[in-house]
Amino acid sequence: MSKALLPLRRAGQWMVVEAEQVQDILGVVTWVPIPGAPSALPGVLPWRGRAIAVLDVGAATGAFAALAANAPAARNVVVHAANVTVAIPVEAVQEVQQVSDDAVTPRQLTTMQHCSREVQVQGVPMPLLDLGALLSSLVGRGEGA
Repeated sequence: MSKALLPLRRAGQWMVVEAEQVQDILGVVTWVPIPGAPSALPGVLPWRGRAIAVLDVGAATGAFAALAANAPAARNVVVHAANVTVAIPVEAVQEVQQVSDDAVTPRQLTTMQHCSREVQVQGVPMPLLDLGALLSSLVGRGEGA
């Protein structure tokens, strides 16, 4: 068996998400900060005629600095997991990578929260972000998107 993974780069760090969770990849879209919003979901952006929450992966995982308000990202990856649709602002996206199930290993190099597994893509170790667990934890804390 194999897994389709989409590599994303945020704050200079590569990570992967399951490609089946990706709904869309947008270019530069300015997001609107929401005063008083939790740091993991700091604002919204327009997508297909509605506003969806912006997921700040740095704030949500503790891996890197929070998004700067009013600083549009080069790409915005719209994902759906745990019955929630959000946009993840990133610097770059690579093409989908097919990796064998046995290439996905327990994490060894990353300390990112919500990343219990990792995979090597083109020789670069990348944490596999568990979007379902991450979004469920935010919804469970009342930070629903």
